[in-house]
Amino acid sequence: MNLNSFAYDDMTENPNMALLALQCRKKFKDGEIPETLFSNFVQRHMGEIRLEDYYFFMKFYADFFTGNILETFFSVRESPHKDNCVAENNEVLSRLPSIFQAKFLPCTGGGADNDGYLGWEKPIIMRRFIAEEGCMYQIYEYVKPKRVSLEVGSTEGGTTFRHIYGEVGVARWAYHSDRVYIYTHKNTTATIPVSIDDPLLNLNGFPKVPDIKHIFKEGVFIWDKKSKQFVLEKAES
Repeated sequence: MNLNSFAYDDMTENPNMALLALQCRKKFKDGEIPETLFSNFVQRHMGEIRLEDYYFFMKFYADFFTGNILETFFSVRESPHKDNCVAENNEVLSRLPSIFQAKFLPCTGGGADNDGYLGWEKPIIMRRFIAEEGCMYQIYEYVKPKRVSLEVGSTEGGTTFRHIYGEVGVARWAYHSDRVYIYTHKNTTATIPVSIDDPLLNLNGFPKVPDIKHIFKEGVFIWDKKSKQFVLEKAES
């Protein structure tokens, strides 16, 4: 199935879907959507982001902040090189923690399914976000070993959507980013709850904030439009 054609057909038959996609575009341009999250989902090589990209992103965005998407990230200290710099990109990916096996395979990129793969052989900690009443709660969970598609540099919204909803997830290393992000849907992921005191949380670089069972113990994360990042709002003592 051509997902872009599906998106256009849906927006043509259901004008409300087109309106929602246009509203999503406006929110992004107004700085109301986290730029990193958006560029991890879609990053066009040339030209304006298309309406179908916003169509797929708004579905992902709704799931992301209702606890249906798991996320984690790891620093590799460099942004991606060009597609023809295969050895250089793979050298950078080798900086990931040793439990990961990542391979950049540009020969499978372009119009193909992915730019390679990323897998892990032991459970890793990922987090889910739940937005309620203006507050952002985080839930940490162990995600059992799996292998997901790798997308490096530019990618279409429909491609990321297919990896997350039609496969088992995606690893995104976007242009201008020195982090590799992993996204997977909770319906395709075997998880185990994790304690907030688990030392592995530091490996992921996640802040020490309470999971949903300990809301307000330390504070909650709220999206700050001015700084365009999540900020920790301390709980009142």
